[in-house]
Amino acid sequence: QRPGGPMSGEELVLPPLQAAMLAESDVLALAEDLRRVADVIGHATKGGATTRATEARTASLEADVARLLAGEVAGLQVRYRHDGKEWWDTLLALGEGRFRLVRIEHVST
Repeated sequence: QRPGGPMSGEELVLPPLQAAMLAESDVLALAEDLRRVADVIGHATKGGATTRATEARTASLEADVARLLAGEVAGLQVRYRHDGKEWWDTLLALGEGRFRLVRIEHVST
């Protein structure tokens, strides 16, 4: 059942989720890998606990990564295509140069 109510007999199937803890150098390496081998289709930043995510309109991915590393934003989501699949990576700042990466394959329904 889906949280909050039944799904009329259908089972909820979620795509696999991957998570990792990253250092600042890992975040920079990830951004470089995305630049080199992926087709970035969008990215958005999260300012804080009560601030809505904002889709990047003029900022480059590199600029938003720099804002994340500088502590100017609390999180960054990058949507990209790689190897024929669409992926969503979410980076959350944990403080002290540590970041949580959550990666999920986006499956259209």
